[in-house]
Amino acid sequence: MRASLFSCVLLLAFASASPAADVPPTDSLRWFIGEEGVTYDPRVPEPEAFFGFPIGDWHLEHHQVLAYFRALAAAAPDRVRLEETGLTHGRRTKILLTIASPANLARLDAIREAQVQNALGAKPATADAPTVVWLGYTIHGNEPSGVQASPIVAYHLAAGRGPAVDSILEHAVVLIDPLLNPDGSDRFAAWSNNHRGALPNPDREHREHVEPWPSGRTNYYWLDLNRDWMPAVMPESRIHVATFQRWRPSVFGDFHEMGTQETYFFQPGIPEMVNPLSPPGNQELTQAIATHHADALDAIGSLYFTGERFDDFYVGKGSTYPDILGSVGILFEQASARGHSQESPNGVVTLRFATRNQVRTSFSTLRGAVEQRTRLHAHQFEAARSAVREAATAPEKAWIAAAPGDPARLARFAEWLSLHGIEARTLATKLDAAGHAFEPGRAVVVPAAQPAGRLVRALFEKRTTFRSNAFYDVSAWNMAEAYGLVWTALDTMPSADSLAPAGNLPDATAPAFVSAEEDTVAIAFSWSHHFAPRAAHRFLAAGARVRVSMRPFTAPTTDGDVPMPAGTIVVPYGSQTISRNAIDTIAAEIAAEDFVPVLQLRTGLTPHGIDVGSQSMPLLPPARIGLIVGEDANIYHAGEVWHLLDRDIRIPVSLVEGGRVNPSRLSGYTALVFSDGRFQPSDALKAWVEAGGTLVVTGGAIRGLADAKWIPLTLGKAEFTRERVPFADAREDAATRLIAGSIVEATVDLTHPIAFGLPRERIALMRNRDVFVTPGTNHFSSPARYTEQPLVSGYIGEPNLKALAGSAAVQIHHLRAGRIIVLPDAPAFRSHWIGSAKLLLNAIHFGPFMREAGASTDE
Repeated sequence: MRASLFSCVLLLAFASASPAADVPPTDSLRWFIGEEGVTYDPRVPEPEAFFGFPIGDWHLEHHQVLAYFRALAAAAPDRVRLEETGLTHGRRTKILLTIASPANLARLDAIREAQVQNALGAKPATADAPTVVWLGYTIHGNEPSGVQASPIVAYHLAAGRGPAVDSILEHAVVLIDPLLNPDGSDRFAAWSNNHRGALPNPDREHREHVEPWPSGRTNYYWLDLNRDWMPAVMPESRIHVATFQRWRPSVFGDFHEMGTQETYFFQPGIPEMVNPLSPPGNQELTQAIATHHADALDAIGSLYFTGERFDDFYVGKGSTYPDILGSVGILFEQASARGHSQESPNGVVTLRFATRNQVRTSFSTLRGAVEQRTRLHAHQFEAARSAVREAATAPEKAWIAAAPGDPARLARFAEWLSLHGIEARTLATKLDAAGHAFEPGRAVVVPAAQPAGRLVRALFEKRTTFRSNAFYDVSAWNMAEAYGLVWTALDTMPSADSLAPAGNLPDATAPAFVSAEEDTVAIAFSWSHHFAPRAAHRFLAAGARVRVSMRPFTAPTTDGDVPMPAGTIVVPYGSQTISRNAIDTIAAEIAAEDFVPVLQLRTGLTPHGIDVGSQSMPLLPPARIGLIVGEDANIYHAGEVWHLLDRDIRIPVSLVEGGRVNPSRLSGYTALVFSDGRFQPSDALKAWVEAGGTLVVTGGAIRGLADAKWIPLTLGKAEFTRERVPFADAREDAATRLIAGSIVEATVDLTHPIAFGLPRERIALMRNRDVFVTPGTNHFSSPARYTEQPLVSGYIGEPNLKALAGSAAVQIHHLRAGRIIVLPDAPAFRSHWIGSAKLLLNAIHFGPFMREAGASTDE
């Protein structure tokens, strides 16, 4: 940091002095950039002088990158503009650097507006309009060559003088995000720097190259940000999407790393795995720019490949999300040193060498975009126009969606649509469609005919046939299913007078809670609301006695009799350790902050169903939750559960290291969650369950649970016939045996506590494991089962689909006083699959009540 402060002092001194003669590039810059005929403004700090060490000798940390980019913007205000775009969960500042010629920077707002109007198909770009190129580095934190490259690229553009630099700055506005994932990057940099010796050690067994769980790949909550562009759950992703929508760049460069044994990859990828909704011409433009990458890497003898391994299919990835909206996303993958240097079949890969390749392809991207700028603008304009035209001949003219019983979830969906620049309207009059009555003010209509029409279609489509079955990521992602909405496609666009004015979307507001003047005996709220568990926890944390109804009843409220479903939370005013005023204060908070409507009961005697003092309305015990983490747990699935409980529902959860479970401390937990991974049985864990604990096991961890034979858990198996296939088809053949990420459906017993709060019997689940749980002989132990034709969207091979049909989507086994709840899918998949999150939340909260509900003690 002292070097950085000293550099800033020098910078101020330079800025106040008369302009000095330009300086030639250092030997290091020549090696990285390789451009002839360039000199540099001496007032702009050169990266290695600023940091105090050569790029690639030490992993840059977020605070160093932030300090340098701020210094760069201060030293070259005529070319550089820096903005702080938000904070990560780890409270690290996200920035965006904009670099352009002085003339273009002076009219930057006009350029941006023209770029957006062109991308929306509203007004075509002029022939002399600059293109906008966004370079995004290191979205996976342990892929560090991108962030090392960013200061070099930025310095060359900010300080460089010469024809090649001038051409880029005149014909392009360059956006640079040096760290798409600051939290993960710092986690990795600290590990790697802490294990670097005086001499870099390329031995693959050296501890520097064996990064511990959870690794720096993911963000603070262990989510893969490169899969979050479309779901946009994390603050970093929301910043990325907002930046994209605000600028609508013509090209987005997405800089990654891959295995050490590889070389270098740039798109185009697998031809058969281009998303079919991508606008025509996208791959041709990608290929045209690719020739510049080839030239750049050929010049320094770097090996590379294209057209294989990586696809362009899932619209939630950084290199595909731009494509579907008319831009050109380009994925770059560099063989990783995973440290400072590491042995590989192609020789020792060093961080410095990897950085050089990323620098060279950063500039080849800019050169290619400048050369193709007219075509890029025309492509964006036509992509928006053709999206509107194609809607006229498509059978779906709009989609309508609602969230019965949970307006906050619909409001959240509407806000998400707005983030992506998708036009949506609120229904103003009742509409009956697909056997459902969509109510005014409680449904969202999304037209097909709009500039973002291809993205809209991708978000709602159900696709089960594909050119290739070898997916790099998930094969389905219907967001209406992810939000657990009731939805359907419409073959006619609703009339204008049946829709509310544009921009008037549903909000999450619940009626304000005002304590009744007349005597009331309790407050109550439905579990159907997404944030109901959060609301219940407020009361429990305050020491209130909270009850949960095991059966439906009619609540005698101050506004009349109201039918209430099973799972309703009731907080009586009597027999409490906290005051009536305290209960009312919390009730007002959950109405205002958790968006949960609160009812007031006039009497404990109900007109229909159970009464407030019934044994079927037992006390809800406070939940103390442990999430098993560590080397045996799946990083992503553990992270999505952590995020759901900690950030979304705001229930405290302890991260319990799986290999160091302390038997003496387990007794304090009411529920433990093992979310995917390798289940490791232990006597202490089994004894804890037998004493009354609730153990929730999901995904692949179920296999280890079955092997432990604690419970009579039987797994089904897909029967694949061994047919002879050509060696060239081995990859495709292997893919038929996987379930990489598909949407399936199950039916659930709504009277069972595992289903409390779910709006209907049918539930959509995201499946990414080939684990099939055979239903027990006692049907109460399997309250949710997959349908006989369970595939909703995505790819599942026929043998796997046959094994899945009719198998258990939830299974409950009792082990003496405790229980083990098995969930084969990921109920909170990637933190956005909130439609099935209630299964996990109910398992945690209502596990002790499931025996009374009929779950068997044996099979």
